[in-house]
Amino acid sequence: MQIELKPCPFCNGSASYAYFVRSRNSTQQFVVCDDCGAESKLCDSREEAAAAWNKRPYDAKVNGLRPCPFCGGKAKYESSLYVKPLQDENGAYVDYDEMYYWERTYCTECGAEISSESDDDEEEITITKWNRR
Repeated sequence: MQIELKPCPFCNGSASYAYFVRSRNSTQQFVVCDDCGAESKLCDSREEAAAAWNKRPYDAKVNGLRPCPFCGGKAKYESSLYVKPLQDENGAYVDYDEMYYWERTYCTECGAEISSESDDDEEEITITKWNRR
């Protein structure tokens, strides 16, 4: 029996089941938003993944970030600068090939997250996506 998935708690988009292959004999299920890419936690079954996705906690703010829309856990924002080094023909690092910010807002309890990659800092955009419901 397939459980109907609620719209994404971040963008109201549609959601689909997905799976993660841990090993040849082990996969885990999760739900992903078709529009913004938000993901539920990894689960042992589709039913468990659907229940995690469909769970909606109370509506309150915690330190400027709303609690996780799936489990009600505490949200955290983090960012880092990714620099891919460029090497010359001798293997010496001479410059950088690409550089971008990587940001995410995530639940410290169940691991649900919204992330972005860009050339510019998008902290406000990433947090706004997390808080949108």
